[in-house]
Amino acid sequence: MPDEMELFEVGDRVYLTTTKHLGTVVNMTIEKPFNQRDAVGGARRYNIKLDSGGTLRGVYHGIVRASG
Repeated sequence: MPDEMELFEVGDRVYLTTTKHLGTVVNMTIEKPFNQRDAVGGARRYNIKLDSGGTLRGVYHGIVRASG
């Protein structure tokens, strides 16, 4: 069984392992399949404002908490 993904909230500082960028979570939504709206959990999607400029949208994997 894979490790449970770490959950982030708005304002958390994060590091994107796939792109090697630092950023801040500016929005988080939980998306559920249209036929399972009452299901527990769902896919978390993030909007992350990068320190280098721009915003990544829909990022939901390859994220770790930034140190310091």
